[in-house]
Amino acid sequence: MTESTPGRRRKTPAQKVTNGLEEILGDSLQRLHDANPGIGFTLIADTKPKKHAPATTHGGSWAGIDKELLRNIHLFEFSNKERAVLDNMTADVDKDGVWKGTQAQLAATLRCNQTTVSRAIVKLDRKNFVWKVARGTYQVNPTWAFGWGSDHSARVIAKIGKTVMATKVIKIPGKKAA
Repeated sequence: MTESTPGRRRKTPAQKVTNGLEEILGDSLQRLHDANPGIGFTLIADTKPKKHAPATTHGGSWAGIDKELLRNIHLFEFSNKERAVLDNMTADVDKDGVWKGTQAQLAATLRCNQTTVSRAIVKLDRKNFVWKVARGTYQVNPTWAFGWGSDHSARVIAKIGKTVMATKVIKIPGKKAA
């Protein structure tokens, strides 16, 4: 829409991208999902709002995660602090799903003590959401961080290795594996 039509607003760049994707993909993603209900989709978008435009996100970017895991996260019975540790680590992963920082830094961010963070990481590790790679370096499970079935997740899983990932499957409590 290059001209202004009376009574109609101009589309924002985000609306143009969304409409463009809908035109290109049509209902392909919906048909794929209907045929494979266990598939999750991830779309990561970095936005840099113009000075005159309001931000579409609080931090300028957003990421999608596996819907089934998100719907069932309550079944893991994480405490508020455990969930806060997971969410903060996930929010700050690099392109490979790696979170770098210290437990003390995370404790300061969450306004709790380091023991609380340490215990949370132990539980998150037992549930395969995060695991320690090296001192101050943790891998956030790409299934959680990027969504199962996404190209990004597949690339990170390949980099980590299928052997390692076979031991890091997130199993939803009370749900049978597909």
